[in-house]
Amino acid sequence: LYKYEKAIKYTKRAITLNPQNADTYYNLGVMLYDYNKKDNYASSVLNLKKAIELDPKHARAYKALGMIFHDNGKPFQYYLNKAYELDPTLKNSNRSLLK
Repeated sequence: LYKYEKAIKYTKRAITLNPQNADTYYNLGVMLYDYNKKDNYASSVLNLKKAIELDPKHARAYKALGMIFHDNGKPFQYYLNKAYELDPTLKNSNRSLLK
């Protein structure tokens, strides 16, 4: 768990240094959710949506949002469909958020 805490800390710092980097928001969203799904759900979603706002073609962020929504019983199909539309290779990847 300590490694996640450290990675989250450094990723947040990276955002302060470069707040326009969509990949950094994506990484933070995924790490927060992987670290503690229940407590970090809202923060994860917020960061992934910020990644999409900065880069509307960020297929992995759409996929991660779709999977998080699916895991939490929320409407998810739009996000997965959008991810697969942007990057069809994601359809064949496993269920990991990091793929």
